[in-house]
Amino acid sequence: MTESPTPDFRSIKPMSAVPLTELRTSEETHVAGHGPLLLIFGKRFYGPVDEVPEWFYVATSFWHLWFIPLVPRESWLLFHESAGGGGLQGIPIALSWKSVLVAWFRALCIVLSVFFGLTALARFFLVGQVGDLVWECLFLSGLLLGGFFLTGRLRGASPERALELAEQAQLPADQVKDLRERLERFQV
Repeated sequence: MTESPTPDFRSIKPMSAVPLTELRTSEETHVAGHGPLLLIFGKRFYGPVDEVPEWFYVATSFWHLWFIPLVPRESWLLFHESAGGGGLQGIPIALSWKSVLVAWFRALCIVLSVFFGLTALARFFLVGQVGDLVWECLFLSGLLLGGFFLTGRLRGASPERALELAEQAQLPADQVKDLRERLERFQV
């Protein structure tokens, strides 16, 4: 019995996908000022969630300040690069609060981890003591970094969510059928 070849899922995209050149205009960063008054702000994608490997994932475009996501603008279903080098494409979808919360949580983890790490270093080098405060700050800093990396486990989409996103992206029926079959094979 000969099995049919596995289709190249990376080439699956809806006709309404926006090419990378147009997406890049929604990812712009500006630099204003100089010296200690340097401001870095703009629009950028954060909070990748609901990923179907080699197919697509959801990310939210944010207004950012110093690369810290502040105000969510819109969520996008972004398709992984095609096998032919077509680049990243995507379509706008309804705001994904999961993506927004993951982006904010990851930013908070980084900011607080840096704060607690610098507090521990300042206490150690400026005061010259390694007391409870230093160890507590280092522990909290490590805990927050762990939280940052553990959010990567939230990235995968459930089979139901993957099919919902495929239908929302208006993928052709045969591609949705291929996705459904692939998801059924990998379910435990």
